[in-house]
Amino acid sequence: MKLGSPRGIIALCALIMSMIMLSSVFLLSTAALADEGVAMSGTFAGQKYVIPSGSSVSSSEIFVTVISEYETNIGIQMTCATPVGVNINLSDTDFTLDPGESQAISIEVQTTEDAAAGNYTISIIATPYITNPGGVQLLPEIMQTAGLTIIGESASVTLLAVSPDDTPVIAELRLFKLIEGRYQEVAYDTSASSLNAIVAPGTFLAQAYVGGQLLDEETFDIATDENKTIKLTAGTIYFENPGLLPYYDNDGNLGYINIYYTVRNVYEPVDNVAIKLLVTLDGNTVEQKNHSTIPTLVIGRASGSIDYLPYSGNGLYSFTLQLFVDGVLYTSSPEMTFEVDDNGGTAGKDDNSNIPLIIGIVCSVVILLCIAFYMIYRSRKAKHSKAKARTKKRRIRRE
Repeated sequence: MKLGSPRGIIALCALIMSMIMLSSVFLLSTAALADEGVAMSGTFAGQKYVIPSGSSVSSSEIFVTVISEYETNIGIQMTCATPVGVNINLSDTDFTLDPGESQAISIEVQTTEDAAAGNYTISIIATPYITNPGGVQLLPEIMQTAGLTIIGESASVTLLAVSPDDTPVIAELRLFKLIEGRYQEVAYDTSASSLNAIVAPGTFLAQAYVGGQLLDEETFDIATDENKTIKLTAGTIYFENPGLLPYYDNDGNLGYINIYYTVRNVYEPVDNVAIKLLVTLDGNTVEQKNHSTIPTLVIGRASGSIDYLPYSGNGLYSFTLQLFVDGVLYTSSPEMTFEVDDNGGTAGKDDNSNIPLIIGIVCSVVILLCIAFYMIYRSRKAKHSKAKARTKKRRIRRE
């Protein structure tokens, strides 16, 4: 088709019209988005981090929240601007927001061993974008900044949550550092019996919570190269020495897993107590099994056990005992794991028992299809050969 021909002229006009329409769509969408944007709130802006090289700081109280003010769905890409040797780890870096929707993002600041000491500015940037017929369109970004001081001196702190008789208990542990007249959280764990942190020398506040209640706290100072252990006593309710025990039949097949525990109350009598078992398989929740309810849990010890059949198949099972008070999670046991495989003989192993049969059927079907195609090919080839022979005979007769 020549460009000067009628068809060529029509095709060229159609191409130009298409480009004009796409450009119009792009420009209209840009104009419509010009008066819209994203907002960023949170507590990251204005923070003043003080971190030794080779350590990290995270806090449940330091975060950013990205809010969409667009009237259409948008994507958000989160990036960071840091000096060499500093990393900012975000809980989410690429997500979508509906009109008016927001997303909170937790923050961890890390420094490498060779990070140079000094004062720096670090930033978190949110870049919105939309996808249209013309491709990906980046929209105006928004940013928050914070101060960072890297020092070459460090110390080590270990927080321990224990009962009055010095038994480890699960608690929410929080560590704060006094910076410019106020305490700033530098490390935390929402469910642990211990918390370790590399910190800059100074004054600190350690706290232990159970069920949202502050049970113990301690203020202390720590010097360069000092290792300090702080025990926080939690007069509380906790699971004492939980464990699990597998039971096998006479053929060596796994029958069930017995999870045993003792609940110890060194706090006060508590009403409306429920005990549940949280089960996961390879990190995915299988079920939360209701075990027992206790109208009043008195001071002292109460023992129990749960028999569990791992019916969901092979893999790494994880068991966590949970204690609820008035329907609210109060405390949990340490996580207990058990690996189930074919040698365990669980019912779950039959989930894949038909795979060899399925593979055999698929292979048979493929072979039959190959034979059928080959037969069709041979048949067509034979017909073609006969047709050529007849044509050749006709030519000979004519000659």
